[in-house]
Amino acid sequence: MDFRRTEKIWGAYFRQGMKHCLQAPGIGLFAAMSGFGALAKDSGVSLLIALGMTGGMWSTPGQVAFVELFATGVGGVALIASVTIANVRMFPLTIATMPLLRTRQGVQPAHFWMAHANSVTSFVQVVEMCRHVPEKRLRTAYFFGFTTACMSAGLLGTALGYTMASEMPGLIARTLMLVTPLFMLLLAARSSRRSVLTSVVLGCALVPLGYTVSTDWGLLTGGVLAGTLAFGFERMRMNDV
Repeated sequence: MDFRRTEKIWGAYFRQGMKHCLQAPGIGLFAAMSGFGALAKDSGVSLLIALGMTGGMWSTPGQVAFVELFATGVGGVALIASVTIANVRMFPLTIATMPLLRTRQGVQPAHFWMAHANSVTSFVQVVEMCRHVPEKRLRTAYFFGFTTACMSAGLLGTALGYTMASEMPGLIARTLMLVTPLFMLLLAARSSRRSVLTSVVLGCALVPLGYTVSTDWGLLTGGVLAGTLAFGFERMRMNDV
């Protein structure tokens, strides 16, 4: 990202955020949400509900859990509990994001939108952007532009996938939903921070190993262990310097 030629005004950074989203991140989100839209149609969910989940839930794992459990006729309590558990991962992510963006203490109305629109994609983008933009007011402008474009791409992708569900086999729909995680992996692999690269390498090694032990807990245990080890290695390296 090159911010050297960006004017130091709110609107310029808002447009810059939209521009950056409409490149690889937006394409990945559009593809992933197209897959979700097709899956929602196959599960018997209406287009309005599918769009409402994309805009209101804004979390692919939670959305997929909802439509797949909905198709099996699971009760409302179990459905809500499953979606909530799938989305718990956003809680620490939002806690880590908000201090990078908010310009004043206390809860402001805009913070609710920022927390809702936040995602793994926007978090990674914001962390990278903060290295180049020290002013939080401009960081917030960039975040609003980026997340607005992301949400728009997600809604358009959901609508397109839903309307083209008959032309999209289930396997392709599920494969499209892997585009965003793959993009995030490649983006993390490009990081100049040693701790991030270490966590990517360890994750690629430990998550498949975790799956051989437990298909239910392999992803969680492998990811937590990889991140914890990378954090520990980085702390040890910093203490030695």
